[in-house]
Formats: sequence, structure tokens, C-alpha cells
Amino acid sequence: MDIFEDMRTLVTVARSGSLSAAARELSVSVPMVSKRINALEARLGVRLLYRTTRRCSLTAEGERYFRDAQRILDDVAEVESSVNAAAVEAAGTVRITATSGFGRRVLAPLLSGFCSEQPKVHLRLSLSDAVQDIGPGRYDVALRLGPLTDSTLVATKLASNRRLVVGSPDYLARAGIPLHPQDLLAHQCIVIQGSSEALLEWTFRGPDGPIHIPVRGAISTENGDVQQELARLGAGLALKSAWDVADDLRAGQLVGVLPDYPCPPADLYAVYASRHFQPRRVTALVSYLKAALQQREAKVLALLPP
Repeated sequence: MDIFEDMRTLVTVARSGSLSAAARELSVSVPMVSKRINALEARLGVRLLYRTTRRCSLTAEGERYFRDAQRILDDVAEVESSVNAAAVEAAGTVRITATSGFGRRVLAPLLSGFCSEQPKVHLRLSLSDAVQDIGPGRYDVALRLGPLTDSTLVATKLASNRRLVVGSPDYLARAGIPLHPQDLLAHQCIVIQGSSEALLEWTFRGPDGPIHIPVRGAISTENGDVQQELARLGAGLALKSAWDVADDLRAGQLVGVLPDYPCPPADLYAVYASRHFQPRRVTALVSYLKAALQQREAKVLALLPP
């Protein structure tokens, strides 16, 4: 009985989603993977996986075991790597999630550079404007803007960032320039329509404290790129991250407004699900992104209204 092999097998199945994918990653047969899982479940006396012919998913007990097993395997890897850390190289797959606009305009070019430096690391990038679950078997790291709402997650700040309200010169000439957040009530605001009503409220910092404005408009969308394109086309005002609109501000296609009422900071973070040791491939990626983004940070923030 090799408990570490059983742990590693369960973790690999949970991450890959199927017995066959786990077998390929572990370089063993599918029956061997099934045998190890069966032995683990028999020893523990609980069911860890729901299995179909094509997919596997963790039970509630399986999720608890997965978290602890991953921590133990990471700790073992950390002990072994500490013996000769210089000899440990970044290798394996890193699963990343980020918002669509930031991922396409900023992150993708940086990932290309990282892969040139770390040829043994493989990246799987998923882009979505909806907040993705980074629980067991989902993602190794998420790139997120703004403060964390889940205290169980761990975050590393990559770069400073601000949100600002932007509109096209044509729209502002036609509808007028808002001078106070309350003026937005008379404007077309292109909102991100998601599952949270908080997305329909824009917050600003005023001299007497926060100002919350319930914005509305003729068009809403679930996609940040579409929101930005609509703003460029003059459909209304949009609340955007500085990193998303930097190129459009530089080109004059969009203009920032309400300089006397800045939005709260929305810094960029790398977010992990685990507080324990991260594989070298993950720490190498995060270190690379932090250095690259901080080199660009001053240029991006300099484009914002004073």
C-alpha cells in the first residue's frame, strides 16, 4: 500500500476530470487508476468520486480529502525541493482564469513571453467576465481586480489599478460631460449585467465619503469587451479598469470623466485557493507577471485624469 500514490491519483483525477486523463498524466493504465481509487475509498470507508463513463467529480467527502491530500503532497514537494532548490525547475501545467478584456489585451502577450522563458511549463488560459470558482480541480491561479470578497482565498498584489468612467468624445459632445456622480442619473450608462445587483451601482469617493450611484442605460451586457466597444461607438458611459482602456485613452477614442470623484482602488491580484506551498511553476508565473506588470504600471496610471 502506497498512500502517497493513492493521494496523488485522487488529486490527479479530480484535476483532470476523468480516469483516462489521469491515467495519461500518471503514465499508468485506466484500470490501475480505478484500482487505486477503489482501494482508497475502501480504506476510508467513504465514496470520494462520482464516476460516469466520461467524467468524474468529487463528493463532499472527496472535496475535503482533496484539499488535505493536495496540502500534504505540496508539503512533501516543498521538503524535497528545499534540499536543492536551485535544481528544481518550473514544469507542468498551470490553469489560469482572468477577465476577457484584460486577458486578451494584457495577459496573453505576457504569457507568450513567459513560455519562451519557461519552455517546460504549459498554460491553460480561460477568459470570462464572470467570477470563476477556483476550488478543487478548477484553476491554479486567478487574475482578479479589486478587494477579495472570500476570506478563504490567498492573494498576491501584482499591480496598482483604478477604475474610471469613460465615454467617447462624440458621446460627451452630444450628452454633456458629467461633473458630479449624480449627473450619471441623466446619462446612458452601459453596465455589466451579471448575477449581482452590485454591478448596477457605481461607487465614487467624495469629500464627505463614498457616493453610490444606481446607474441604468438602454444597453447592458455580460461581456466587458462588448461594453468597451459600445462606449467607443458612443452608446454611453462605461466604468472600466485603467488596464482595459489604456490604449483607447492614449488614442483618444475614450475620455475619462469625473476626475474630482475617483473610484475606489481596484488593484490587480493573483489569487490562489490554498494557503500552502505553491508549485514552482505557479510561483514562477506569478513572479514573472508581477515584474512585467509593474514595469507598465506607471505608464497606464499616468493616462488617467489627474
